[in-house]
Amino acid sequence: MHSLVLHATAFFWALRPCDCIGSVSKRDHRARLRALQVIVSVSALLSQIKGLSGTKKARKGFGGSGSSSTAPGTRFSIELPLPSDSPPELVELTGDILAKIPTAASAWTVFASEQAASAAAQNRVLQRSKVLSLQQACRVDSLNGPLLLVAPTTADVALVEQLLDEVWSGPWALLVNPSWHVNTPAQYQPLVGSFNTVYSFMPIATQGLMRVEGAVVHHVSPGSKGSSSSPWRVLVKEGEHFVQVGQMQKRPEPSDLELVLINARAAKSPLTSFVKGVKGMLDRGKK
Repeated sequence: MHSLVLHATAFFWALRPCDCIGSVSKRDHRARLRALQVIVSVSALLSQIKGLSGTKKARKGFGGSGSSSTAPGTRFSIELPLPSDSPPELVELTGDILAKIPTAASAWTVFASEQAASAAAQNRVLQRSKVLSLQQACRVDSLNGPLLLVAPTTADVALVEQLLDEVWSGPWALLVNPSWHVNTPAQYQPLVGSFNTVYSFMPIATQGLMRVEGAVVHHVSPGSKGSSSSPWRVLVKEGEHFVQVGQMQKRPEPSDLELVLINARAAKSPLTSFVKGVKGMLDRGKK
C-alpha cells in the first residue's frame, strides 16, 4: 500500500499545470515518472502472461457478445494517466510499454485512432514493430502473435470484437488506456469485462463545494491470482500526500466514488469530530 501512495503522490505532481519542478522541467519530470509507472504496469502484466505460450484461435463468424469468454486469462488491460489523448501522447506511451516487453518483436500494435497509427512511424520503438489502425486490422485475413490494442472508445467496441473473434490469434492481448467503461451497450459489456485490469491509475477531482483531488489505483502484484484478488483503492490528497479512504473489489462506478468521497469528507468535518467527542463523553459518563 505504501508504494501505491508514493506513486499517486508523484503522479499528482507530474500532472499539475506548473512550468517546472525545482531544476527539472515539467516534461522531464513527467517522462521520469511515466517510466516508473510503465515499469510497474509491465511487471504486473509479465507476471500474468508468464507461461502463456499457446495460441487463442480466432472464431470465424462475427456475432453479438460471443467473445466475452472465449479466451479466459489471455486478455489484459493497463491504464496510465496522460496529459491528453492526443496521437503523439498515445504513441509515446505505447512505445515505452513495448520497449519493456521481451516479446515485443512478435507483437502487433493496433491503434483505434487512424492518426495515432500514422504518427507511430515517427517513434523509434514502433518503427520496428507491426502497426495498424483498428479499421486496417479488421480488414486483414489474420494477425498472429501478441496484440496491443491502444485507446479504443465505446464507439470502437464492435470493431474490437470483430478483431478478436475473426482476425486475431495469439497467446495474449493487452488493452492500453481504453475509454469504454461508461455507457457501453449491454450486448458488448461481456467483451469489455473480459479484460483483466493488471494496473490502473485514474486521477480524480471534484469541483464545487466539495473540492477533492485523488486517484483510483489498482495493481495486480506478482504472484497474485488475477485482477479479482486485488482491490481498487481510492486515495485522496491530504497536504503533500495521499491517504486511502476506501477500497472495493470491482471497478468503482462514478456513484461509488461519490459516496466514498462524501464519506471521507464527512469524517474530516469539524462538526463530525465534535459530535463524536460529545458522544464519547456521554458514553463515558454512563459507565
